[in-house]
Amino acid sequence: MKKNTTIVKDINKLFPASNEKYPVCFTRDNMVMVSGESTAKEMLMGEEFDIMVVDYYNEFGGGYPTVHKRLREYLEQNGLSYEWENPGGIHVFRD
Repeated sequence: MKKNTTIVKDINKLFPASNEKYPVCFTRDNMVMVSGESTAKEMLMGEEFDIMVVDYYNEFGGGYPTVHKRLREYLEQNGLSYEWENPGGIHVFRD
């Protein structure tokens, strides 16, 4: 079973923050949180873009809450689940 600090490091490695002051993943009150307000860098077709890893409002993608596919795969592979804490992000927990 992975520790919270390992989960945070793994997710931040998958999604490096666009601004180091605002990591994509962090712990709060001993919970792993993924921010819907911080952006991550992602390479698409040779160019770097800022993306939202979790987006509650998803205004440009149909209006439904979304979680990045790579994050969902990571969570599934590691026996983890998530739920929306609030529109600002999700909280990750063990199944």
